[in-house]
This record gives sequence, C-alpha cells and structure tokens, in this order.
Amino acid sequence: MQRRALLTTLGATVGTAAVAGSLVDAVGSDDTTTDPRPVETPINGTTTDETTTDGTTADGTPPAGETRFVVENVEVDALPVGVDADVSVTETADATTRHPATVEVAVTNTADAPRTWRFGAVVPWSTLYGDRVDDDATVLLAPGGAENEVVPEPPQNDGCWRATDGIATIQVVNEAEFAPGETRSETYALLGGPESDCLTAATYRFEKPNYLGQIDWGFEVTLADAV
Repeated sequence: MQRRALLTTLGATVGTAAVAGSLVDAVGSDDTTTDPRPVETPINGTTTDETTTDGTTADGTPPAGETRFVVENVEVDALPVGVDADVSVTETADATTRHPATVEVAVTNTADAPRTWRFGAVVPWSTLYGDRVDDDATVLLAPGGAENEVVPEPPQNDGCWRATDGIATIQVVNEAEFAPGETRSETYALLGGPESDCLTAATYRFEKPNYLGQIDWGFEVTLADAV
C-alpha cells in the first residue's frame, strides 16, 4: 500500500516560495527531469514536444492525448461586499488519456493596502475533498497538478483518473500577507477519490467555512464528455 501523502507547512506565515517548498517535500516531488512523463505518438507518426516535470510540453501545454472530459464550466460563489479580494478558479487543462483535468485557484488583494488572510495547509485553497452534487462520489483536488504523487500514471485510456491514495492535511492556520495587487495561485489536478468512483461527466463542489478567515465560500467544476 502506498503511503498517505501528508501536506505540512513550516510556519504560521507562509510566502509563495515557502508554500511551494512544503508541497514538494510533502508529495515527494523534486526539480529533476530524469523521468519525464511519456509523450504521445500521434497517428501521423510524429511525436509531441518533450514533456517537463509538471507534465506539460515545452510550450506549456498539456501533453497530447485523446480528450476524455472537458472542463465545461466553473462557477464560484459571490464574495460579500467589503472583502478586499478577488478569488478566481479557472480551467488550465481538460482530461486526456495523458493528463488529468486541472484548475487554478488564485487570490488577489484588491485593496490599496496590504491584507492578511488566514488559509489552511495549502495557500490559497486547502479544502482538497469535494463531492459530486448529484451523488455521494468523492472528488479530490491534488495540489501541484499532474506532478502530485497521487496522480495515476498515464495513459488513462478509460479516463478514470482516480487518485492512487488519499491526501491528509494538518489542521494549521497560515496567515499570509498580500501586498496591494498581489496574487497567489496554485494548480490542482481533479481526480476521483481513491476509494470512490472514476471521474464522470458531472458537477463537483468544493467549499470551505471561514474562507479567508471570515466567509463561507466555494466553487463548482463541471466536467462534460468530450465530443
């Protein structure tokens, strides 16, 4: 049985570099490129660009593969008036046979002065488990995207993309200061829970009480079958 990945942080106040370092330590990744993910050979016989350690090609796009699911829609809850932040969730990759679907969560300080907000173990989003809205299936957001060790090896010809293990997060509070206009973001791979069903074309919700230390907030990601 694979060990359960444990996300930890090194201090109460965490900058972007510190967060990135804690994720690398937690999931067992490194900066080497000695074992890049396999690349797809298209029907025309040519190969795609060499992939990098984050699972993308040299031009920053996901490696080639037959698309299984597209991120059809992302909806975020409205923020209350008076919260000096903009929180966005955007699609960064659809799910192919070679690459899981990924989204980016970003928080921007929209005030003219620094703001300090409270997060959990991962800045800017630490609620890693969500639910299918019309079922009890569990879905997981894996920080670091395709490089997280719980992402199964490609190819996933059936489009399952089910996590190989769970991710446990320590219940900590990170107080992160944002300069005016500063944005912090993280990429997450969308996976079926390790003891749940494969991903399907459905809507999945993630929510957190007291997000930014003061509001109940969440978002929904809808996957659709590739046409």
